[in-house]
Amino acid sequence: MTFKLSAEQTRARDALAVRLEEERAKVDTAVTDFNDALTIARNTLQEALDAYNGVLSEARFFAADVSQDWENDFEEKSERWQESEKGEGVREMIEAWQNVDLEDLEIDMPDAEIDLNVDTHDETLTNLPTEA
Repeated sequence: MTFKLSAEQTRARDALAVRLEEERAKVDTAVTDFNDALTIARNTLQEALDAYNGVLSEARFFAADVSQDWENDFEEKSERWQESEKGEGVREMIEAWQNVDLEDLEIDMPDAEIDLNVDTHDETLTNLPTEA
């Protein structure tokens, strides 16, 4: 008995190879589209993050200005007033403004681009031995 692909099997193999090549092209296009969309989303997120951090910077300067103005006014008060209940309350308020946490927001951007690096299965199928 001869072990050989029949003409029908050869046609089926070739048809499968063509379909694999066509579907591979669709996967390649989908991967490119995915990576492009990811780049656009990453850029959009970075722009929003930069704008947010810009406003945070303004907020830090504002808090520093307010606390410095209050600190100056506080220092002009008598020691007796500073040590009073009202003075201690003002001191706490000033410290809250001085120590407010308004650090820049940081986001670890995902590096999830797809690199489709696989064999071309249509060629693998076509290059299988056909007889022995």
